[in-house]
Amino acid sequence: MSSQFNQEEGAQTSLAEELRTTTRQQHHALNAQITPRLPLCLPPIADSPLIYVKGMIVFGQIYIAFEGFWETQLAFPQLNQRLLQIYENVHFPWLLRSRQLRHDIDALKSDLLRSQIQELEVLVDESRGFRLQVERSLSARPHVLLAYTWTMYLALFNGGRWIRGQLVSAGPEFWRGSTLPLSFWEFRKEGEVDVGDERLKEEFKEKFQGAASILTEEESRNVVEETMKLFDMCSQMVEFLDNKTATSPSQKAFAESPSLLTASQLKDSIVANSTAPSLWQCLTSVCSSIKTTTSTALRGKASSAG
Repeated sequence: MSSQFNQEEGAQTSLAEELRTTTRQQHHALNAQITPRLPLCLPPIADSPLIYVKGMIVFGQIYIAFEGFWETQLAFPQLNQRLLQIYENVHFPWLLRSRQLRHDIDALKSDLLRSQIQELEVLVDESRGFRLQVERSLSARPHVLLAYTWTMYLALFNGGRWIRGQLVSAGPEFWRGSTLPLSFWEFRKEGEVDVGDERLKEEFKEKFQGAASILTEEESRNVVEETMKLFDMCSQMVEFLDNKTATSPSQKAFAESPSLLTASQLKDSIVANSTAPSLWQCLTSVCSSIKTTTSTALRGKASSAG
């Protein structure tokens, strides 16, 4: 693989910028996969959080894998000092998602039917291969942990607050309780009620750059390569969920509705902007359109029934 790290005025392109540039096409392709599927886990399409839990279980394999590996390595007394410095640079207790993920899933499972819980248990076993794949990559090249922190945390920072808002809008009846099991989408420092996602994101990005500066050029290339593999894995997860999630005829018709933005239309919209938006920024605009389409369709059905 030829080096993509160009020299400009004697300074190497930052790893963060290289990651953004190199994965932009994959980012857009993944966005085109995800956008038509998001509304399927919420009302009025879904009548329970089951599909949402399935998505969290599968994509959660990534967080559980790299955060578990990370914590284990930090507790290992013989850890290489340079690697320790890289890991500690981007390690914040408030950043880790695995505990919140498990808490939310357990809370949601407590109100599902026994048959649905058994379905989820099977899904955990069937999706474990994704987790093992991450663990193998990290064992072989521990420094590529930065690929996972950059991709998986910035995705949440860039759209997590909006996504949580959409989930909350489903209402406590849908989530089966007044305390919503959505802590995965919240970043909060201990002792601070709300310091703002932007401030936390900038703090993370600054520390990430510090960690990246410790890498050799070859290690930086490894991180870029791993990030591209990670986007491929996320795409595979979407296809995996398609195969493992039962879709009713009405849900399939909704997902295939011609009134939704197609991948081609989405691409044209992205190309029209000088600055390529993040995955979650794209989701914001497209899902707003989806929500409007759904409401209109439902009003039409109600009118016909009358």
